[in-house]
Amino acid sequence: MNEEPTSLRDEVRQGFTDMRLEMRQGLAEMRQGLADVRQEIRQSLVEIREEMGQGLIGIRQDVAELRQDVAALRQGLATLTRRVDGLDERIRANGVLLEALRDDVRQIAEAHVLLAAGEPDPRTRS
Repeated sequence: MNEEPTSLRDEVRQGFTDMRLEMRQGLAEMRQGLADVRQEIRQSLVEIREEMGQGLIGIRQDVAELRQDVAALRQGLATLTRRVDGLDERIRANGVLLEALRDDVRQIAEAHVLLAAGEPDPRTRS
């Protein structure tokens, strides 16, 4: 009878020892799993940083190109403004010439009317 309790105790001790061993193995597996997850996260973060860096380089290049395009547009706009200003000056000058021409045509028409009526030219009267 004495043997039964000892054997039961030994079984219980062995059971607890086996459970401890399984728990240690489980904890070791969990630690390894966490280490693997950490490593994957670190690797993912490195890849994300690299992708973001490449993206930022692309954005910077696009911004530089846009700045060049805007500078070219400004230069083109300045050129067009100068040309329009030159055309405005020409239009004003042509307007003055047309006014002078209109006066000349009116004087010729008046002289023609006087000649057709047989009257002497008023400019030649003295």
